Amino acid sequence: MKGKTSLLLIGLLLSTAAAGCGDEAPGRSGAAAPPQPSSPSAAASPIWPSPACVTGDWRTTGVSGEFGNVGGKVSGGTGATMNVGVDGTTDVGFTGSEPLAFSAEAAGATIRGQISYSGSVRAAVVFEPSGGGAGQWRPRDAAQNHLRATVKLSEPFSVTLLDNAGIGRLTGGELPGTGDAIDVLPILRGGTYTCAQNRLQVRTADSGPDLSWTFERVS
Repeated sequence: MKGKTSLLLIGLLLSTAAAGCGDEAPGRSGAAAPPQPSSPSAAASPIWPSPACVTGDWRTTGVSGEFGNVGGKVSGGTGATMNVGVDGTTDVGFTGSEPLAFSAEAAGATIRGQISYSGSVRAAVVFEPSGGGAGQWRPRDAAQNHLRATVKLSEPFSVTLLDNAGIGRLTGGELPGTGDAIDVLPILRGGTYTCAQNRLQVRTADSGPDLSWTFERVS
């Protein structure tokens, strides 16, 4: 009972921190599928081949970003790997990567903790180039979601919210109110990309926290 009470309290605090963060539909599960391309018919949408500057093997050098309207911050995330195929098929692996640290001020309390990912996820990315090595990043059909996560709070008290849980099956009832504070589909959410030489930045903001992932090309 104590664990459930702690979980509910943190969920309520993070729900406050995440207020106003996005356009999440009421009743959305934390493990909802990534958004579809913005055109009316996904099936009729033109699927761009992967831009040459994005195609290939990558490694994250870090992530930064925000959630909510009360100064929620995210950092860390070095060491995840990503392969982008010429047809847009994208595989992301998190085993061995560094945790993401998050912090916020909510309901008069300081919240600090970290989320450690392991496993992998695959999706088809629809690219909508806008020129100059930039454009829209639209993952869809994340069918092979083998992500697992451990989520720990260090403030305002120490508690483990998730312990090596399969977040592809996560529901709002298991982690109440945290859908916009904890990224349940990192990297493979809708947003934008910018690439130049051996550096790639993917910014994801749809249906979750506004995060910018930085990659370096693997030789």
